[in-house]
Amino acid sequence: MSSKRTLGIIAAVVATVIILILYGVIVRAILNEREEQTSLANSAVQIEEAMAGQESGEQVVAAKQMELEALQQELEEAEFAFPSQVESTEVIGYINDVAQEQGVGLRQLQTLPPITGTVGSSTYIMLAYDVAVEGELGALSAFLTTLESGPISTLALDQIRLEDTSDSETYHLSVMVEVYYRP
Repeated sequence: MSSKRTLGIIAAVVATVIILILYGVIVRAILNEREEQTSLANSAVQIEEAMAGQESGEQVVAAKQMELEALQQELEEAEFAFPSQVESTEVIGYINDVAQEQGVGLRQLQTLPPITGTVGSSTYIMLAYDVAVEGELGALSAFLTTLESGPISTLALDQIRLEDTSDSETYHLSVMVEVYYRP
């Protein structure tokens, strides 16, 4: 009986060891499964965040597209706001009239050759006039202000130079008057 008992104990120990090994394998498999589920859950969160980011990115793209279309329309309107033709004699007459109105003496009015330039896909022509006048400071200031705010919407002033004369109340003013148009 003692050998049967010893065999029974050995069998019980072997069975217990086998059960413990199987239990260890099962526990290890469960832990691996939990790790994989956690990893998949994290991946799912990342994918959801990416999709949410993509949706908000699509909204940003749509908003920027609308903004681009509005800016393109503004550009077209600005391009068509430019006159298609400007008569140089009208500009010269306008400068002369403003000088008389503001009480400044017109010393020089020289027409320079037109300059053609391209901005984007549009071609522009600039007519330039070298203008020299003399008068009191207030009259010269009014002359410049009236020129710039007059009916020629594309008129711009450039290279403004003011010089003192020997007469303390009279100044010489030279200015480049530029008028732009789009043929």
